Amino acid sequence: MQPQKSINQQQLPPKPPVLNNEHRHKRGSFLATFFLLLLVAASALVFFYRQAIIDQITVYRFTPSGSLVKLADTTGLNDLGKFYLYASQAQVSNQAEFNSACGSLQNERTVVLGCYAGPDRRIYIYDVPDAALNGVKETTTAHEMLHAAYDRLSPSDKKHVDDLLVAEESKITDPRILDLIKDYQQSEPNEVVNELHSIFGTEVRTLSPELETYYKRYFVDRSEVVAMKEKYEKVFTDLASKQTSLVAELNTLASDVNTRQKEYQISLTALNADIATFNDWAQSGTAKKGEYNARKAVLQDRISTLDAERDAINSEIDRYNVKKAELDKLNLQAATLNQSIDSKLLPAPSL
Repeated sequence: MQPQKSINQQQLPPKPPVLNNEHRHKRGSFLATFFLLLLVAASALVFFYRQAIIDQITVYRFTPSGSLVKLADTTGLNDLGKFYLYASQAQVSNQAEFNSACGSLQNERTVVLGCYAGPDRRIYIYDVPDAALNGVKETTTAHEMLHAAYDRLSPSDKKHVDDLLVAEESKITDPRILDLIKDYQQSEPNEVVNELHSIFGTEVRTLSPELETYYKRYFVDRSEVVAMKEKYEKVFTDLASKQTSLVAELNTLASDVNTRQKEYQISLTALNADIATFNDWAQSGTAKKGEYNARKAVLQDRISTLDAERDAINSEIDRYNVKKAELDKLNLQAATLNQSIDSKLLPAPSL
């Protein structure tokens, strides 16, 4: 018999422990809880940052027009300011488009040049046609962008900014801005601070250091848009100053003419009576040549003086008419400018 070959016996590793059903259940429960918490956390993040997410998607999909890009650049908006402008799908609109989008605001007592409106909170900018008012669209663009920015402030940020704006309001001395605030207090009492946020950011040159720092969130240089506001506003103030000056001059001229005309009429009546008396005397046969010539010379001087006064009055009337024509021209210019920024006014039909 052959000897039996020996086989090296290797020891097998121990079998892994068998999980019982209870262990498996606990592990599955832990994983389910973990993923549920993860889902809740993700949902919370989406909830709290939903506007930022929506804005990012909107900006990604939005293609701004060339005119809007130019406005954003010339207004001095920084990247965040432009982002909020594009997130609001801003557009420069003609009269019909603008009135359709912003029609609910047309009952406001202030001129409406832009709006941040609608369920999708879009910005509409009225395409003011008058080149003399360069800067008005830029100011409007920045004003409406600030409404979008205010809308996106966190509650704590909004409370802080509101306090700064209310404190700044007490320092305002510009009558036009004070009147504007009063209008908003009457028409939109719940939106006054929101409006202050846009007005102060675009129309007030010097603000508190805290507010200046805050507005740097949206502007490369806020003074650029304020300068544009002052430039186009100066067109109106200069025009109003000329109108006021002319009206005062016309009132003075009219008063002087009326006074001189009354005095002229009194003098003329007296002269006519004296001439009639002189003629009666001259025809009475009692007049002597020397006295006749003397009395006639006196009357002739009075006639010459009165003729000169009549010419002077007529010259003043001519001057009044020239000034009145100048005022009419300024009034027409003012009406044209006011019409160009009034989106509610429709042009007259043409034949």
